[in-house]
Amino acid sequence: MSSYNNILKELDKVNETCESQIFIPSLQQDTTVKPINIKKQKDIIKSSIDPSATSITFNLCINRIIRECTGNKDILVSDKPAVIIAMRRENIGTTYKGDIDGVTVDVNLPDIIDKYQSFENTLVYKKKVTSGNITINLTIPTLSVDDKFMLACSHVVKSPKVGDMKQVSDNIGEMFVFEVAKFINSIQYKTTTAEISGDTQVNSVRFDDLQAVQCIKLVEMLPVSVTHDIVKYISSCREYEEKFTAITVDGKELNLPLDASIFTLE
Repeated sequence: MSSYNNILKELDKVNETCESQIFIPSLQQDTTVKPINIKKQKDIIKSSIDPSATSITFNLCINRIIRECTGNKDILVSDKPAVIIAMRRENIGTTYKGDIDGVTVDVNLPDIIDKYQSFENTLVYKKKVTSGNITINLTIPTLSVDDKFMLACSHVVKSPKVGDMKQVSDNIGEMFVFEVAKFINSIQYKTTTAEISGDTQVNSVRFDDLQAVQCIKLVEMLPVSVTHDIVKYISSCREYEEKFTAITVDGKELNLPLDASIFTLE
């Protein structure tokens, strides 16, 4: 038993000391990252089997692993593509081989990662959307905020039966609302305190102070004109994220997959 315990201690030391550096776009600097062990890789593979077909299980899993390996609670969802690819390079290998949209690819990951620091940071980290007396303060969520809403969403979406397109569309609708909610930092609203004086009071509700289900109720009450502007903001963030996965093969623009397959051996 002592030999067993000694081996566990030595393996733990390996995980603590075999560190590397990866670039975090939002911080514009490198951060230390610990290696992914077999237990974490097993969790990633298991998370790829998601009956709801929403990828929520995988994203919850990879968010946890990123936090555990980096020890950084400030990493944003917009950082995930760059972080995932860098962690893949450090733990699996410098080459990614696979099939993307019917195209066989053989990608040298360091060539992609070397470009990260040269990307122009066009991302808007905070934005305000106003409609009448209501102002919605938007911000790119951290992985922890992402988890809050994905976990709540996982209790709402259901596993569709084969051919059950209604359930699929229901899941998409639920995921849309949760996606909008995670990008909202707070909602401010103005009220008139007295009809005679006309004094205006500004009140604010922070989503960090609310449960996910409470946030969803607020989001569902927002006018479509406001959600349209929020969706435009989210889309701009997603477009920025795609810069980190973009590759060109035989003149065709492709994106590296950000699912469990990126952490498997060639």
